[in-house]
Amino acid sequence: MLNNKDFNLQQYAWDYFQLHAEQRLKTFEFYIVMATVLLSGYGVSLKENDLKPISIVLGILLTILSFVFWKLDVRNKQLIKNAEQALKTIEKECIPEISGNTPNILKLFSYDDEQKKNRTSFCLWRRYFSYSNCFNIMFTVFAILGIIASLWACRCLNEQKNKSIELNKKPACVFKDENFTRIDEVNFRKYER
Repeated sequence: MLNNKDFNLQQYAWDYFQLHAEQRLKTFEFYIVMATVLLSGYGVSLKENDLKPISIVLGILLTILSFVFWKLDVRNKQLIKNAEQALKTIEKECIPEISGNTPNILKLFSYDDEQKKNRTSFCLWRRYFSYSNCFNIMFTVFAILGIIASLWACRCLNEQKNKSIELNKKPACVFKDENFTRIDEVNFRKYER
């Protein structure tokens, strides 16, 4: 079993694992809050004509934010994997094997790896999703949402400019034909002759 030195090593590795696992979750929570704030700001700025250019910037910021937090998550994941490897090594050295193909249940990380291998399936509802898979889905969805939001805001801004150009045109001329009234956008100069 564990002697004092092994226990200290295990405690060190566990504290390292716990620190980075908590940091990863808190970073993701902060990302969700920031993404929600940007999307809320986007919704408000899109409603106001004067703020539509800001909605383009907010959509781009959401995409950039998704990329930055994804890179932070990749680094946090690597730090957690380092701690897992250290804990697996301590498990191998300190906890005896039992007979059979399944690792000793007290070897938590090795036992979990074995369960994941046995749980592979093509059906989504039968597979295990890791934190990385779930986080990456969220980062991708929000990044794509940011791109779509920026493009939509550009489209809305373009429509707004086109409407303002149409409003600056001279008013339509109204003249009567034999049996009906027709409205035509014609310059007054043509009729002034």
